[in-house]
Amino acid sequence: MTAKRLYFTSLLTILFLMAESKASAYDAKINGIYYNFFGTVAEVTYRFSDTSSNSSTYSGNVVIPASVTYNGKTYSVTSIGYSAFGGCSGLASITIPESVTSISSYAFSYCSGLTSITIPEGVTSIGHYAFYNCSAMTSITIPESVTSIGDDAFTGCSGLTSITIPESVTSIGDEAFTGCSGLTSITIPESVTSIGHYAFYNCSAMTSITIPESVTSIGNLAFNGCSGLAEVYFNATNCTTMGSSYYPVFNKCTSLATLNIGDNVQNIPACAFSGCSGLTSITIPESVTSIGDGAFDGCSGLTSITIPVSVTSIGSYAFSRCSGLTSITIPESVTSIGYGAFSGCSGLTSITIPVSVTSIGSYAFRGCSGLTSISIPESVTSIGSDAFSGCSGLTSVTIPVSVTSIDDYAFHGCSGLTEVYFNATNCTTMGGSFYPVFNNCTSLATLNIGDNVQNIPACAFSGCSGLTSITIPESVTSIGDEAFTGCSGLTSITIPESVTSIGSSAFGGCSGLTSITIPESVTSIGSYAFSRCSGLTSITIPVSVTSIGERAFSGCSGLTSITIPESVTSI
Repeated sequence: MTAKRLYFTSLLTILFLMAESKASAYDAKINGIYYNFFGTVAEVTYRFSDTSSNSSTYSGNVVIPASVTYNGKTYSVTSIGYSAFGGCSGLASITIPESVTSISSYAFSYCSGLTSITIPEGVTSIGHYAFYNCSAMTSITIPESVTSIGDDAFTGCSGLTSITIPESVTSIGDEAFTGCSGLTSITIPESVTSIGHYAFYNCSAMTSITIPESVTSIGNLAFNGCSGLAEVYFNATNCTTMGSSYYPVFNKCTSLATLNIGDNVQNIPACAFSGCSGLTSITIPESVTSIGDGAFDGCSGLTSITIPVSVTSIGSYAFSRCSGLTSITIPESVTSIGYGAFSGCSGLTSITIPVSVTSIGSYAFRGCSGLTSISIPESVTSIGSDAFSGCSGLTSVTIPVSVTSIDDYAFHGCSGLTEVYFNATNCTTMGGSFYPVFNNCTSLATLNIGDNVQNIPACAFSGCSGLTSITIPESVTSIGDEAFTGCSGLTSITIPESVTSIGSSAFGGCSGLTSITIPESVTSIGSYAFSRCSGLTSITIPVSVTSIGERAFSGCSGLTSITIPESVTSI
């Protein structure tokens, strides 16, 4: 129930009162029906009265004539005015003449005794709230002349079991059929281009719906609460707007088990089927080129999916929280995996990333706790923040040569990770001091650094307390700031002759380190480089070193002696 529904009853009363202020009186009452006259035409109007409500104005069976004569002049009846029959709960039936071309807002609202109505062919639009809460109405015929169905036009018509929308209609307004709980089926014609917010909200008896090719936009929560909806046929070839992340179109459609996507559909819009937890499988046709942000977010019943080779992009959170998904094949046409695309897919055990992919977005596989292995292809140049965070089942990972940047917390909380093969030859960015890439990877014991790696980036293996030893190859020329800070399990390390600089806090907090050899190639030792290495008993600084940064050996409580060569010009 929307906020609008909660205050509508009192709002309607206010609107009736406002209506009374629009005119001092009706122009004429003829055969019990109230009219206003405009030139040569007449409008059935609200009974403006200071002494009584409109509710008792009409009852039983009412027939509106095609024309009326007043003061010797004949007027054609062309419209049913604002709230003309509003609140007439005793009205049982009404005959509208062919001369009528418009039914205004609130025209029959709260006519709770009205069981059926035929709208004549001349009518082009059905106004807002026109049949609001006509709860006894079981059927209605909308003529081919109607082009739009206004907001809330049939809201609360709980007795309505079926309705035919003609090919002339191009838009279905917000909440047009909200609360039509008896509606079992409806056909949306090919002429419709837009379906409004909450259009079929809480149509709980509806079992299937077809979205035609013509539809380009579907509003927030359009089918929300359609708990009986089991089948959706989605044929919209160019639909670009379909609800939002907070208000998905098929929200709470828990019975939706079958989804058929038409063979001409090119784009699955953002949030299209978000939250459809009853879906177990889907087939995406070869025509689809993109899967929008959050398209299948929260489809927890989905166990498998095949993405065709036509797809080039997978949007952010496209399959996030699909906890039942065990496997997925990403085709070689895809070049990027979006932000959070598979986050929360805890049942996913393996995935193959094709060689076409150049970037893995932030949070892409976050929380995929069932994932035991992953192969990152040589094409990938960047791995986003938290991309694999919380993948507690992951035991080993290889960072390929091609990777140039790994963002914060990329493998944070991968508690089962025991081996890392780091082959990134030109990786320059790797997390930050507060958000190290391998943070809380407490089981990481083996680190293999590739023979072509030139730089160990800042914060690269910060906090890997389970590491006991590492071999740095001869290709490495620099060890970045905080590269191994907090690796408290590390007992020894050999720095090769190729290394020329050791960054700030590079080995800070390596309390298990008892010895280290600094080669003759090193010219500078950064600030805090070996701070808090409490197990270190001795160190030899080579004559190549010209500068030692501040607090380089601060907190090395076990250090009994140190020789500073004459080459050092600044400390």
